[in-house]
Amino acid sequence: MGAGASASASTTSNEVLELLTPELTATLARCARDSPATFDAAIQTIRDAAAKLPDATSTATTAAAATTATTAATPATPAAVTTTGTLSERVVHEINACRTNPSAFAARLEKTKQFYQGKNVVKPNETTLVTNEGVSAVDECIQVLQKTAPMSPLTLPMCVGLTQSCQDHNDDTGPKGITGHDGSDGSKPADRMNRHGLWSGGCAENISYGHDDPFQIVAQLLVDDGVPSRGHRKNLLTPAFNNVGVAVGPHKIYGVMCTQNFAHQYKDGSPSYDRKKALKIVGATSMTPELISFLTIVPFENIVEKIKSALENEGDETKVDLDFTPPGTLAVKLESAGGSSSFSCTFG
Repeated sequence: MGAGASASASTTSNEVLELLTPELTATLARCARDSPATFDAAIQTIRDAAAKLPDATSTATTAAAATTATTAATPATPAAVTTTGTLSERVVHEINACRTNPSAFAARLEKTKQFYQGKNVVKPNETTLVTNEGVSAVDECIQVLQKTAPMSPLTLPMCVGLTQSCQDHNDDTGPKGITGHDGSDGSKPADRMNRHGLWSGGCAENISYGHDDPFQIVAQLLVDDGVPSRGHRKNLLTPAFNNVGVAVGPHKIYGVMCTQNFAHQYKDGSPSYDRKKALKIVGATSMTPELISFLTIVPFENIVEKIKSALENEGDETKVDLDFTPPGTLAVKLESAGGSSSFSCTFG
């Protein structure tokens, strides 16, 4: 039964438990945290419904009332609290279901094992899927999820820039039948993310091929069949990742692809600076328009603040040498009466 389903007098205890899905649990938790008044109103609705029912059916109907009341009381805009929305939003919802309740997601994966015949996955009315490892990869994933502590969900709504970087990769590689994380222009995931904003603190990309069902997309990446590093799974289960963008599109060979970009921190907004242009500044003593414009593409806030602080302190007489080599290698030297310091970074 899904959210908002009703329960009759003959509802069994197992059916009641099915109402308490990870999605519903997350919804209740979010309501309690983000809108106590909304949560209290939902609870009161549950109590009122229970008071009107015989004891034999109160538990089942109360569970249904909880689902309905929470759905009605929760704003429809945030995709994090609903199973409706675009396919991309529902993919994030599935990821968050796994992050917030890994053991429950493991139980859902357990049910997929019935379709394995050796290394083949055979489902009714579906094309047979040939795996590399067979059911052993699923078993290993289940064990990991059962030991994984719940973590914070990815932030919704999705970052516009991260979503656009996913769409760019789909538009570039999908029609050509290309697979992998390199764009046809040689770009890497970090490059594409920084074309539409600024990431910091770490970023990563996942790509699923051949599935257009949110659960199957996430399950494929979690199991990570044939990938020894289980890198896709690690990306999904990295607590430090807070921000996400997802785009689903057609693929010439596999029919459909789903690109997911993650970042610890991300600032939306496409910088206007031409990143293909090298820049060399020698002996800057103030924040010039050219330097201000360039710093908009540097995703490391500590480096940006060092440069700004050095040049904005009056009487310090600090000079800045800056050397930027496309697509993203930066060397900086700060020189003042008290001495000098140098640092460098790579991004994009």
